[in-house]
Amino acid sequence: MKRIIFLVAIMALPLTNFAQKKRIMLFDKYSQGTVKLFNMTRINAPLNYDASNKAMMYMDGENEMILMNKEQVDSILIGSHKFIYANGTYLECIALENGVVYIDWLLKDVNRGFKGVYGQVTQSKVESINTNYWQRGKYLNQSTEVYSRINENRYLFETKGKMVVCKSKKNLLNLFKEKKELINGYINKNNLDFTRVPDALNLIDYCLSLK
Repeated sequence: MKRIIFLVAIMALPLTNFAQKKRIMLFDKYSQGTVKLFNMTRINAPLNYDASNKAMMYMDGENEMILMNKEQVDSILIGSHKFIYANGTYLECIALENGVVYIDWLLKDVNRGFKGVYGQVTQSKVESINTNYWQRGKYLNQSTEVYSRINENRYLFETKGKMVVCKSKKNLLNLFKEKKELINGYINKNNLDFTRVPDALNLIDYCLSLK
């Protein structure tokens, strides 16, 4: 019965019907999770989040499916991670010591160049005779292209009675101009890099602690 309610209320869509960029999953594997609807219905399913296409995914047997009718979703739990749907996107809710931060995840793979003969990265393309081949029953890609995974996350949090958004250290310093010297000192002391999610959360929490 729950399965029927799930399909009717959410309107699942198979991947074959979904035009998308390369999928980059937030978690290494699907984990058992719970979708809570505003009508108080709860559905349990293996869940994961595609942080490239901003799509909530779940497993229906052996098939990967996309959660639709997102406006009906109150919250989603994937293990210890909580998501809500707001302002047209999924946001992960992170409770920090000094406030709550909402992460609007966006992951990308950026081409850094090509792998050279001795493993170094070069901007000159290195040709491989066979870019793909079979080994022990697996189809392996021998492309020499090298990619780095980056995030272009937005962080939403409340300060001075209003919700604000920041995407970079520069944005954050502009939000706390009067504490800029203190914040820069904290960054240098702790060797923080805003492009790393744990560091970004650490820094935002510190800023929220400043009175």
